[in-house]
Amino acid sequence: MAGDKPMGSSGFRQELKRRHVYRAAAACVVVGGSLIQVATQAFPVFHSPGWIDRDVVLMIVVGFPIARALAWAFDATAAGIVRTGVAPASDATNPAIADGVDVTRFPHLEADSPPARSRVAVRVQAAAAP
Repeated sequence: MAGDKPMGSSGFRQELKRRHVYRAAAACVVVGGSLIQVATQAFPVFHSPGWIDRDVVLMIVVGFPIARALAWAFDATAAGIVRTGVAPASDATNPAIADGVDVTRFPHLEADSPPARSRVAVRVQAAAAP
């Protein structure tokens, strides 16, 4: 986008993580490696020509960046495959500041239930009020 600030390397890594690109890359490596193992073990049994092994490896190598691009653009959800949206910039989506209480200052609140968070938030707001 034209008006956005340039993203640093840590911001880019966070975006890759949010869009599950790392997960898709790991899945491609595992599945691709398994397919290569199966192809190199099974194809000689069926007396297939040697170029088929090479083509299987080539398809896996070519498919790797394509799979990462698709992981960047789309997300698999319970409702099906949907286009990945832009991350909202508001603090409301930040779990550390979601209830108006900075959870990083109160790390014990992460495991507590929402009613406990609201009680602490009321106490913090009451203490901060003039």
